[in-house]
Amino acid sequence: MREATLEDILRARDRRAEKQKQLIQEYVLPLVSFTINIPGTIKSSP
Repeated sequence: MREATLEDILRARDRRAEKQKQLIQEYVLPLVSFTINIPGTIKSSP
C-alpha cells in the first residue's frame, strides 16, 4: 500500500466538504462530522 500524499488528503477534504454541503441542502438539518488522522498507508472502508 502507498502513503497518502498531501494532494490526496486535500482532495479528500474537498470531496467531504462538497458531500456535507449536499447533505445540508437536501435535509436542512444540522450535520455533525468526525474525521480521524491515522498515520501510515491509505486506509479504506466500505
